[in-house]
Amino acid sequence: MKFIAAASLALAGIATAQNVQSKPFKLVLSSDDAKWNGKGVSACHVGAAIESLCIGDHSIDFTFNTTEGAQPAMDGYSPSGLITWSLPASPPIPEAMSFTYQPSSDLALPLFEPGYGTTYVSFRDSDGQLNIISYLDDTVSPAVYKTEALSQWYVCLNNYSGYQYNNLNWLMGKNTKPQNPSCSAVTVNRVWSE
Repeated sequence: MKFIAAASLALAGIATAQNVQSKPFKLVLSSDDAKWNGKGVSACHVGAAIESLCIGDHSIDFTFNTTEGAQPAMDGYSPSGLITWSLPASPPIPEAMSFTYQPSSDLALPLFEPGYGTTYVSFRDSDGQLNIISYLDDTVSPAVYKTEALSQWYVCLNNYSGYQYNNLNWLMGKNTKPQNPSCSAVTVNRVWSE
């Protein structure tokens, strides 16, 4: 019983950490590749209550969760937070975006799963561009602290647990292009839902 009470308190603390939720928005792509320019981001089933971010003609509604009083890491950007989505179930199941990695790939695949997200993102104030704030530059030795906004999004044909979709991916490190030959560079922007 003591364990259950302690676990409940711990989970309640985690749940309140991201206590400010934005109004709903869509994620829309822009790209030099006409195939992906103007396309939307939606959720595609890849496992039990697990969704990847598929690309198509429409986008679903997402929200952005931050902590009350959080300060932006950089001028001109939102505080870092989690992109969330509710799995349509009864009752709806809140899910946050986290990256999953394969050792043989230089791409991270964003997934929505039940539980707590671990991939913090930020939006540029001027146009809603989706970024990840980096705090360390290890392209030099020794590595140095350097705060910068990165936008390394690609649409690639992925295979996750036997499901093949054109998904949104993140290029790891500061490589110039992914090793996956199907990838096309994209910019991801937040567009407020009406």
